[in-house]
Amino acid sequence: MSWARGALVAVALLVPPSFASASALPVDPADWTPRARLLLAQSCVGEAGFRSATTGECAAIGWVYAKRVRQMRRAGRSITYARMVRLYSQPIRLRRHLWIVSLREDLEQPRGWPRRWPDWDEHFREQWQAVLDEVDRFARGEIEDPCPRANHFGAVTDRPSPRLVRTGCAVRTRNLFYRLR
Repeated sequence: MSWARGALVAVALLVPPSFASASALPVDPADWTPRARLLLAQSCVGEAGFRSATTGECAAIGWVYAKRVRQMRRAGRSITYARMVRLYSQPIRLRRHLWIVSLREDLEQPRGWPRRWPDWDEHFREQWQAVLDEVDRFARGEIEDPCPRANHFGAVTDRPSPRLVRTGCAVRTRNLFYRLR
């Protein structure tokens, strides 16, 4: 075995499979911008709450967006990951709660924080940091897809299309996850 080939084998054994190539990552590295990161984190909070990082639902949501981007690209449509999040996530798209779309990477209290809620610094700053950390782990490919058959999700109050079939997830979720029939 040549020296170069031996080095390649050694690297392959040392690097976890999820880091072996860009294609193993859930999101195309060209799509993973600071804006995409922030939008996914905001969407996770808006769709599933601050605890979505500790339950695994944030990663499930991120994976659904990634699968939808790949599906659209295979169909010949050009879309970025950030645009998918903006189009798909109702809390982001409708901007009903200013505080959700005002969550920031610097961990400062978002604009429009509800006065009736507990103090941001005391109760929510650390949870927001946990969501950002979970989003980073997701983007690095460190979290397996907890709902591998799902390519849609929605709130329990949504009325899904008859073409959608509920699918199981390896984590408890507030939302329902679906696959197309």
